[in-house]
Amino acid sequence: MGHIGIGERIREARKAKGLSVRQLATYADVDERHIRRLEAGTRRTPRFDTFLRLQKVLGPDLLKIN
Repeated sequence: MGHIGIGERIREARKAKGLSVRQLATYADVDERHIRRLEAGTRRTPRFDTFLRLQKVLGPDLLKIN
């Protein structure tokens, strides 16, 4: 089984909650472009404070290891 990066985890969690990138950006107070870069893999990891904001909206499973 392949490695799932944080960007893919964010995308899966966002879609599971039925959120658009814009909605997630608004709810988490994170720049929409930053989320898009994370999901696309052009930005590999978010800053810790950004991760906490995303996790607050998307749930605690972002760090879950499959």
